[in-house]
Amino acid sequence: MRTEKTDRYLSMAPFIIPPLFHIDFTPYLAFFENCGVLQHYPKGSTLMSFEEQTQTVQLLKSGIVLESSSNVNGLEKGVLCFPCYPIAFAAAIHQQPTVYSVSAYSNVTTIALPYSDYITLIQQHRELLEMSLRFAAFDSRSANATILQNFACSTTEKIYQTIFYYQLACQYYKPLESIKLTQNLLAVLSGVHRTSVAHAVKFLKEQHIIQLEKKNLQVLDSQQLETLAFTNLF
Repeated sequence: MRTEKTDRYLSMAPFIIPPLFHIDFTPYLAFFENCGVLQHYPKGSTLMSFEEQTQTVQLLKSGIVLESSSNVNGLEKGVLCFPCYPIAFAAAIHQQPTVYSVSAYSNVTTIALPYSDYITLIQQHRELLEMSLRFAAFDSRSANATILQNFACSTTEKIYQTIFYYQLACQYYKPLESIKLTQNLLAVLSGVHRTSVAHAVKFLKEQHIIQLEKKNLQVLDSQQLETLAFTNLF
């Protein structure tokens, strides 16, 4: 059963999964497809570059995208986004350059919709307006959580938190299990060096807190991992 504490953790995770927060654009896919353009991106391709200006919202219909920016140490900090995530929603609203890049983590299909058409749709469908406002609020909270983590947590804590978030989110969103939390991905999602991840993983394995074999990560002691991850944050 999800608790307030669980929801707080999930909202801070580097995995943006709209359905977990009652943000579901699926009922409006037909409206988007009627007004927008279906676009396909192969794995590894770039959907949007850093500081690119856009007036288009791309609704993620299928696949997974990686939003990446640089943290205070100049390292890549990534977030994995799942359907039906509205890519570049804030950038289109503000009509300002993006502060991140977006790439296809898997094969991706989006529906590209000019922001002016999006405005027309939400004027016609109050439920879509409410969903959009809910997403905007969640998006802001997610951005603030990243800032808090960057300035309040040590490198090791960031890694522990990412592992904790991953095992927690997998309990409520099974498609996430298809993502193998490799040490390279763990470094990107935590915004730290790959060598730091290796040291942290080695410690957790020695303490029998996690098990990592053939890129399959399993948390053995969730309570101890939580203690290590959040002692200095909450």
